[in-house]
Amino acid sequence: MFKIKDLTSVFRRSQEAEKTAASLPELQLEAAKLATKLRGEKKSGRPGDSDRFRQFRPFMNGDQMSRVDARRSASFFDHNGEPELQVRQREQDITNILYLWRKKSPSMEFKSDKALYSKQEAADILTMAMGYIALNSKEHFTMLGTDMRLRSDKGAASELAAHMFSMSDGQNETLPDHPLHRGQLLKKDGYVVMFSDFFPTRALFEEEELYDKSPEEIREAMMKRIADKLQRFHTTGVKGYLIQIMDPQEIEFDYKGTIRFEEGSDSSVSHEVDKAEALRDNYLEARRLYQEALEKTIKSLPGWKLSTYVTDRPLIEALMPLYPGLKAPSRAPSLTPSGK
Repeated sequence: MFKIKDLTSVFRRSQEAEKTAASLPELQLEAAKLATKLRGEKKSGRPGDSDRFRQFRPFMNGDQMSRVDARRSASFFDHNGEPELQVRQREQDITNILYLWRKKSPSMEFKSDKALYSKQEAADILTMAMGYIALNSKEHFTMLGTDMRLRSDKGAASELAAHMFSMSDGQNETLPDHPLHRGQLLKKDGYVVMFSDFFPTRALFEEEELYDKSPEEIREAMMKRIADKLQRFHTTGVKGYLIQIMDPQEIEFDYKGTIRFEEGSDSSVSHEVDKAEALRDNYLEARRLYQEALEKTIKSLPGWKLSTYVTDRPLIEALMPLYPGLKAPSRAPSLTPSGK
């Protein structure tokens, strides 16, 4: 479990220190519980030093006698009919390198009445859970956008939490521009896992002057930005999985009457609409086109995949695509609005 006292100095530097310190233990607990349901061990099928049995083979000079299987040896003879000792050959473990990234933005704080978590809470818990899983699997991991080195020791979890909760809004709002970590290219056998809603950010609107643009122009600008950045990652040889986190209201949009939309807890950006139900059809069509464009963009990159997690569902569903052996919950999430 993370040591909260080690993070005191980090929280003190944050404007939301009290709120963050209060929520961290709960988020940690959720992450730890989630990680216990998953194991990230990978099998190589190659001979090595793990505990998993692969096959029997003849005893060779240098082998330890403790690896001899007496029962197998008692019934095995070589081609001359002579008894031949047999040893249990074990598989070689793969040491994976995991690069984590999660979006931190005021827009990720959105949580409708239908949701179990805000999008930010889900991203934080899932990121920490991946760190726990990596530790259980003896994998090296780090977090992009920080100076955290690749680690696989017990202290890695505390450092991950420290980096995550010392970030200010906007520090990790957009995808990394380049496949670099601590000034070095990502290792080509690494695996990147990103948690975000992958929606246009305020920075994109300002940089591309999109405030007066059509949904089509906004969509094209965002897809180009995502494609350009991920293509740089792809060229290094790393593979990746993008887990899109969405609130159920972002899928259903069943608001009615006068609604005030606010960005972040400080309500610094807001917009009020009358008769929200009149916007539903146009919104749903725009979202459908955006989703199709996002899926098409990711599909164009070999070795990269995309899945969507909706925050009214158990968190384990978000990680199921990474662990296909898991049993699916009773109801799978749907991106199709009810009644459509």
